[in-house]
Amino acid sequence: MKNMSKIKKSLTWLACAALAFACLLPCLGLTAVKAVKADTVIDYYTTVEISENQFDAAGSSVLKSLNSWESSYIGDYSGNVISGVVDLSTDSGKLEDFMEKTKLDAYGEFADGKSKPTTPFGRNTNDPNGNLYFPGTNSKALMINTNDTDSKRGTAYGYSSEDIELKAYSYYKFSVWTKTSDFSQDTGAVIKLSGFDYDIGFWNIDNSEEINNSTLGFTEYVIYVATAEKDSTVKLNLQVGDSYSFGEYGNVDYIAHNHPSSGYAFFDNITCNKLSANAFAHEASNRGNVLVHDFNTDIGKSVGVKSITSLTSMDGEEMGSFAGGMNGWTRIDEDDTPVRLIL
Repeated sequence: MKNMSKIKKSLTWLACAALAFACLLPCLGLTAVKAVKADTVIDYYTTVEISENQFDAAGSSVLKSLNSWESSYIGDYSGNVISGVVDLSTDSGKLEDFMEKTKLDAYGEFADGKSKPTTPFGRNTNDPNGNLYFPGTNSKALMINTNDTDSKRGTAYGYSSEDIELKAYSYYKFSVWTKTSDFSQDTGAVIKLSGFDYDIGFWNIDNSEEINNSTLGFTEYVIYVATAEKDSTVKLNLQVGDSYSFGEYGNVDYIAHNHPSSGYAFFDNITCNKLSANAFAHEASNRGNVLVHDFNTDIGKSVGVKSITSLTSMDGEEMGSFAGGMNGWTRIDEDDTPVRLIL
């Protein structure tokens, strides 16, 4: 599996390392979050509206348009991109017409022309005990296919949501499910938030090896955001390929990143929830991939937590120590992917 496919897997550090996220925030310039035990009552989750988050576009055409998402090439890239909302249900129309419009038969998994991509969403929505039950979803997904471009390298193309308002001193969870083709090394799909000093999210996503997993090839990607002392406006971006830069062109600190990609990606079941401090700390302590962003800082760091001997909150209160070794802590399997805090 490619680079990003590895990163998106749950990080599996010691549970104390995950809990350390919360107490590390103040010393890194972030809003403080107090860690809580796994059995702590979660205060609340409040839904933040994202227009057309289920891609329920109307119309009988194979490729349907979105009204509230803006699509464009990224950077200076161009090419023949095939994109739009498609219905992945088994009874959504003639397979021949679907393949002709989407050009997915160019990929090995659909080359026989006898099958189409499947989805876990929109199934058994009236039966909470049914297989692959995702209430409130449908079988439509956003597709981006860049394989039909003139360049063998592909291109960079994506969709941006309408503005999403984030309140100061608040905690948010963004969730996106995606399913991709087999991309070349260091290329792939992109899920990111823009509007901060730097974009944060996932790049070079390739989960093609999970095409037969329990959710029919779709994998969930989650971004957690802890805001500081001011409100902010962000956009959620769903892409294949990317192009971005840091610094001012001509200066020694200028860095350009270009990742044209050739392949397809489906995006679906997008949610955003505002969390209470307890809910945020609880989830962050039980998830591996945690991307945390602060509006005051604009530098990315990797934070090692193996040398921590005690956990303290911003007011100096001890939240836990390792004076007794691992007594009272739960150990989970380790992975060689480092903990990442995006500051």
